[in-house]
Amino acid sequence: MSFPTSRESGAAAAAAPPGLECALPRGGGTPKAAAGNTGALPSTKHGAKPEHLGLAGDEERRQKQQAQQSETAGPGFRTDANGTTERDHDDEMECWICRFGGDTAQNPLITNVCKCRGSVGWVHRECIDAWVLSQRRSNCPSCGAAYKIFAIGEVELPQTCFEQLSFLFWELFLPLCAKALVLLVGSTINGFVVPWIIGVAFYHKYFFLGQSEAPLAYNASASTGINGTSLHPSLAEGESDLAFSGVWFWLSVMVYGWTWVSLWRCTASVWGKWQEFFSHTGLMSTTATATATATEAEAEDEEGEEAEEEDDEDAEFGLGPSTTVGTLHWTLDAALEWTGSSRKKLIPRMVELGVLVPVSVLLGHTPGQALLILVLAAGLGFGRFLYPRKRITDPVLRFTEAQEYKEGATALDIALWYIAYVTEMLCSILLSTFAGVVVHFALSPYLLTFPASLSALIGELSPIRVLAYWLIGFFCCLVLLQVEASILFPLFAPNVQLYFARSVDMDVEDDGDYWSVILAQVIDVDPLRIVVDFVCLCCIELTVLYVFLAAPLYVMFTAYGALTESGTSGNLTLPLASGFPVAIVGPGGDGVGAWLDFDLASELRPLVDDGSESLLSLLVCLACYLARLSRGVFAWLMDNPYWLNCAANALIVFGAGTAIFCMRRFPMKRMQLKVLRGVVMFLARHVVHLEDFLFDEQHLSILDSWLRSDAQSGPHFPEVQLSAYLVPRQCSLPPGSAVPRYLRLRLLVFSCLFFAASGALFWAIPLAVMTPLLIVVPYSVPLLCVSVNLIFLVFNPRMYFDAANEFMLLCVLFVFGVLLQPLFICASLWQLSLPQLVLETMEFDHKLRRMVGVYDDEAEDAAHS
Repeated sequence: MSFPTSRESGAAAAAAPPGLECALPRGGGTPKAAAGNTGALPSTKHGAKPEHLGLAGDEERRQKQQAQQSETAGPGFRTDANGTTERDHDDEMECWICRFGGDTAQNPLITNVCKCRGSVGWVHRECIDAWVLSQRRSNCPSCGAAYKIFAIGEVELPQTCFEQLSFLFWELFLPLCAKALVLLVGSTINGFVVPWIIGVAFYHKYFFLGQSEAPLAYNASASTGINGTSLHPSLAEGESDLAFSGVWFWLSVMVYGWTWVSLWRCTASVWGKWQEFFSHTGLMSTTATATATATEAEAEDEEGEEAEEEDDEDAEFGLGPSTTVGTLHWTLDAALEWTGSSRKKLIPRMVELGVLVPVSVLLGHTPGQALLILVLAAGLGFGRFLYPRKRITDPVLRFTEAQEYKEGATALDIALWYIAYVTEMLCSILLSTFAGVVVHFALSPYLLTFPASLSALIGELSPIRVLAYWLIGFFCCLVLLQVEASILFPLFAPNVQLYFARSVDMDVEDDGDYWSVILAQVIDVDPLRIVVDFVCLCCIELTVLYVFLAAPLYVMFTAYGALTESGTSGNLTLPLASGFPVAIVGPGGDGVGAWLDFDLASELRPLVDDGSESLLSLLVCLACYLARLSRGVFAWLMDNPYWLNCAANALIVFGAGTAIFCMRRFPMKRMQLKVLRGVVMFLARHVVHLEDFLFDEQHLSILDSWLRSDAQSGPHFPEVQLSAYLVPRQCSLPPGSAVPRYLRLRLLVFSCLFFAASGALFWAIPLAVMTPLLIVVPYSVPLLCVSVNLIFLVFNPRMYFDAANEFMLLCVLFVFGVLLQPLFICASLWQLSLPQLVLETMEFDHKLRRMVGVYDDEAEDAAHS
């Protein structure tokens, strides 16, 4: 946006828009005249003549005179724009933005950019430019003076209106349209065309069927009695294949393509980061060697090149999204980069299609699936024997040895380590998908219907359902990681393994540290060993997840049957309906149409003829009509199932949002830690006798101090070194402590007891509320929503209503924000003038450097005052 740094109007404002002064020739100026321009134009004033527009040479001469005056006054003085000198205390003066001193040629400490004088007027050149231009600030926060913004360049601005419009058409409109067109085409190709081709390759049977067979194939679910969302409708010949009818078929095609495209591109992106992680070390070592043997002349050349690069970066930073035109170009460029809509992405897309299309064709056939599985298994087996890995048995030295291996890693080692990492990632994706299936199975038959057999489950699978399973399982994995970091890590010593969870807080922010930990984990593993460990992990984690979800449901429905004395599930129809039932009532037979078609003109005609009481009678008639109309509309709304369904869904959404906000506001973590602190201590001290092994004195003291305080944030524990993430508790015991006997058996007993106790404490209150509510609200989603809201309401009514108000305010802001955002955009564009657009476009196209100039309006301000 513009910076209103002057009150220019008329011809002067047309030549230089408010807030942006540019050293560009005007009124017959030539590029040659601007070639020697190293300064910046001050703003023109009312009535200024063309010969007094302030050329760059005048600005240069004025600056040289100031420098000479400063030298004459002595090294301890600097001269401002008015000829006065100020004491230069390099050791005392500091920038009022960064609060640091220092005066260098690249970043001098300057003043006179506003009315402020003395210690509050000194500022670094880079600081004031970044603060004003990047933050869109036009006035000094202390004195209120408008900053003088200059642009330095050697180009000529168009003068006439036709030249300005032509310039904007060729230099602004067409480039933006070209970028928008490239973005549209690239997004369509990358986001829809490529996934569609891959999906068509998988569902190729239904695209190459005969005309007589295709309709039967697409509508098989309706004719064969299979569910409309079934993923395996039968063909005309009776064979089963992956497809469904109508929109589900096309959605499956796109979801399949999007899944493979996402996996492929994520793998390629992570491979680039993985190579960068290893090349960074090699580059650093090479640079260190070259620096040790380089001559002084070469070092000076490198410093000069670095200084030029820094200047270019500063210029580009100054020309970033600080103007409207720059913001538009920056937004489109960022969108092009994010979507990969560039010509350099053409070859990667061709490689992507060349690999994924044949794989999808093979996956569309049972022999092809068997062939791919055989190839993967053979690759894992041969890789284990061809490239054996020496297993690192000492976990304490694992991190150090991994860094040593990294220094001398070859291209083959990097590729093999990355294959092991990708194998672990694929196993984690499979674990999330299996977790989603287990959640579905645990909620049946009470809340959902699960297929009767494994073959039926496989027969109903589709890309859409697999994606849904993965999303559910991924959410469960995130919850487990949160529990490990916020509950287990404060309670137990670091890296205590409880079979189904581990007390660790893997909060690694730096990318290099993250890849160092990953390298230490995959340095000595092979894909086959990863698969074996994955099977054991699945057996433990999925069993725990199933028991955690299925046991409370069984207890709740058993208690409901005991309350109603009618068996396990009572008189309920399992599975429970997801929402409130809506009775379909026809609105035609209750007289609603008569109320809506009420004839007002026939009753108003006699009143119009009689003028004496027309006003009062007219008001009474209108009131009666509005009352009868309101009754009719209300009756129609009550009898229309669509509006009732919308109202019920709105209440459910509001309750769910309020519950989420309550979970964020209520001190749930503090309550859980306060209860579990005594439970785990009792189990460790009196049952398994592992108190010294499971707990750390420092952790417990920090936790106890936090529980006694009223701090809103979580407890702050000392930072853990990267190597400590890989060291189990057995290897990091305090001095003088020995590993307990029968440790695995005792840990297994403690893990089972801790899981049972924590699960019972977690589900006790929800089950106590949901069981009696099940009699009144026998619907799954409303039951869960009402129960959670009721628990929070009883626990703290004031905090509950605050959360409800916060959610309602967020919804209102979202709705009005979506509606008003186009108006704000239009209002910001409406403020732009034609000369300002021309100047911003010229600045962006020719890479003009913008900077804050000297403030020289004090005399004029004094005259006006």
